[in-house]
Amino acid sequence: MREANYKCPLCGNIIKSKIEIVKTIDISNLYRRVYKKDIDYIWKGMERLEYVLCRKCGLRFFDPIISGDDDFYKILLEDEWYYLHEGKTEYDYSRKFIKEKDRVLDIGAGRGAFRYYLSKKNYYQGLDLSSKAIELAKKDGVNVLPIPIEEFSAKNKEGFDVVSIFQVIEHISSLDKFLGSAIDCIAKGGLLIIATPNNDGFIKYVSNFYLNLPPHHTLHWDEKSLRSMAEKYNLEVVDVYREPVSSVHRQWWYNTMSMTYLNRLLRRDFRMIDYRFTYKIVHFAAKILARFYKLSGEHKRAFGQSIIVVCRKPDA
Repeated sequence: MREANYKCPLCGNIIKSKIEIVKTIDISNLYRRVYKKDIDYIWKGMERLEYVLCRKCGLRFFDPIISGDDDFYKILLEDEWYYLHEGKTEYDYSRKFIKEKDRVLDIGAGRGAFRYYLSKKNYYQGLDLSSKAIELAKKDGVNVLPIPIEEFSAKNKEGFDVVSIFQVIEHISSLDKFLGSAIDCIAKGGLLIIATPNNDGFIKYVSNFYLNLPPHHTLHWDEKSLRSMAEKYNLEVVDVYREPVSSVHRQWWYNTMSMTYLNRLLRRDFRMIDYRFTYKIVHFAAKILARFYKLSGEHKRAFGQSIIVVCRKPDA
């Protein structure tokens, strides 16, 4: 059998082993169950994806990287929550780094909700490739363009004091081009602010979490990989913020931690997609255990769903 070689999309390191194999039909079945939609066309005949950890930079990724297209995201947009960003942790946290007259470029802006967290004196430019997002932004009167950052950066070198990328880099298939183009748009001494799911938090223990699988999330980030990203592009890390467990996710956290405890107790291996009969039994038991675990208040010391890194571009 041919020895597998996986190239890390962040640092280029060659990796010779995988963590797990995920069948594309199993991912498709999760979407059929939740949305009653068929996403088989996305895989283009690919039957399995391999989940890989780069120990050099810390990035976890699926090989091959297969990202969702506009038709796929129209499926997610059937849920009203998808672009309802009000009160997002990253918005509240990030605006304290933005001066009153800073020029802000928001990549993957959705409907442009971040605009409402900024001063009216800030120039705001959003970018998003979703036709639905553009439609919603236009309706709200927010400046969001349907232009890829790789194209936009060609005419906007060092044109912005702050570039924000909220809940986007976990989706990217051409990472180096994307990040390089985004950083090109930052003025000397300007800031890059990235928020992404924290895969050093509880979400890495959640089975059947279709939103943390391809074609939605193809890259899994944590603090180590984000710091590696900053080092690669010669950026200074100004701050790292790990979101605590939010009130919205508290019950989910206790259910997940109870499930993790029972898996270890029963010596059940964790699987990203778990269709085993024993999953249903352990999952049911975990919900009961979570009622008691909740009394501990343990969630107050745990990491939540997202991590935010603030980086500065060199002055020279």
